[in-house]
Amino acid sequence: YKKALETEKGELEEALELVLLCEPHVVAHGHSIHSFRGDGAQALAEEQRLEKLCGIPFITPSRAVLAGLEAIGKPQRIAILTPYWPPADEMIAAFFTACGYEVVATHGLKSTGPTAVARFTSEQILQGFDAVDRPQADALIHVGTNLPVSALTPTIEKRLGKPLIGVNVATYWLALRRLGIMDKLPGMGMLAEQH
Repeated sequence: YKKALETEKGELEEALELVLLCEPHVVAHGHSIHSFRGDGAQALAEEQRLEKLCGIPFITPSRAVLAGLEAIGKPQRIAILTPYWPPADEMIAAFFTACGYEVVATHGLKSTGPTAVARFTSEQILQGFDAVDRPQADALIHVGTNLPVSALTPTIEKRLGKPLIGVNVATYWLALRRLGIMDKLPGMGMLAEQH
């Protein structure tokens, strides 16, 4: 598991060849874990490599979450919920630490596999956020694109009284912003509704 986290590429280049046939204006990458390797400089270099390969804006989930944090004022202390197991949680926490954030807590839901991530119930997700929240956390982070958090974002923000930067909302939000589309996205939480 840990070796795959560090080395697996996910055949992204091959997938891009197929996606680019559709002539998109932007590519929003919907597989987050690999983009959280290393630090911000490594994430930027990977995003730039993929943009060069595509010839259009390419949004990586890690860079989108960082942009979302910047947009809401760059809160320094964060708590992170994932669907993963400790090795992945540690890698993601190390990424945010390397980017200058203080990770006050992580909580992995310990999914049994990639498709099982999508089967977590709303109640399980809310319990996960309750478990990871700490009084000292200024913001909540969600990593794991298959975890169905987006529609729950306003509920979680209201329930816990802090902003949530979810990987899917942030990726979609940043893709729109990179294209100059500044429309607010109601029902998707503070980031998409106010920035």
